Amino acid sequence: RLREHEERLKGLAALEERGRIAQELHDSLAQEIALLHLKIMEADQALTNSGALEARETLKEMRKIAEGAYEDVRQAIFGLRTMVSKGLGLIPTLTEYLHDFSELRKIPVDFKIDGAEVIRFSPQVEIQLIRIIHEALTNVFKHAPAARSEVRFEREGDFSKVTIEDNGKGFLMQEAVRNGLHFGLHTMRERAEGVGGKLTVDTAPGRGTRVI
Repeated sequence: RLREHEERLKGLAALEERGRIAQELHDSLAQEIALLHLKIMEADQALTNSGALEARETLKEMRKIAEGAYEDVRQAIFGLRTMVSKGLGLIPTLTEYLHDFSELRKIPVDFKIDGAEVIRFSPQVEIQLIRIIHEALTNVFKHAPAARSEVRFEREGDFSKVTIEDNGKGFLMQEAVRNGLHFGLHTMRERAEGVGGKLTVDTAPGRGTRVI
């Protein structure tokens, strides 16, 4: 019981730290990127009548970079805040997150749970599991592209199996090195192994991707 109590205290401390980071991102970096985006739009408008096509093309590129960075920060804040949801528990928290993801990204996500039993993990496992699901779905949005995806919980003896699946274009593992996906896959694998699990990726061009 003492060990369980200690684990819970550590988990709560981690949640508080993530809440602080989310607030700092929102108060500083996100607002600065939003201001940069606004200033680029103003400069672009000012150059409209000057015929400086090269400058306008450069500004368009900067605007695209700023938009991408801002969206990444918004997703990071959203993911962090999801993890500090006020005591909802894992399944309600994921249900809320997947609904919001579907609305924001316009990619429907089905959430399926095999069996009616309550699924519980330690706070550390829940945090890492949510982060893995968040990373996998972010990859679906950025790289798939997919019309739908699914998050599925299943029991396999004493273990739980979680699958994040999409109907996107899939990829070859060697392609992951070229487009930067391997960093995200490596991080997800480290998160799973760090709490006693394992992670595999099943994919091929033309048949989507399954993260297990």
